[in-house]
Amino acid sequence: MPKITASDVKVPADVPSVSAETYIENYLKATANSGHLMLYACDQKVEHLNKDFYDGGNKIDLSDAQPEHLFKIAEAGRWSKGFNFTIC
Repeated sequence: MPKITASDVKVPADVPSVSAETYIENYLKATANSGHLMLYACDQKVEHLNKDFYDGGNKIDLSDAQPEHLFKIAEAGRWSKGFNFTIC
């Protein structure tokens, strides 16, 4: 996957000019200089804890009880080559 540089990053208009450099640095770090970001909305898992995601393995796979399971799914994805997976 081709790498991008600071000059490739488009800073949104609502980012104050004094914060543009910080935005670019963070963007490059978050995308591992790829310009691509795969963002998982995992907040429901945190909100519900395992109440809705664990049934002892009856209907829901036991691996769903582990947070790292989401990242394993992402890593195995068709478009995940070159992505940086980080728990934030």
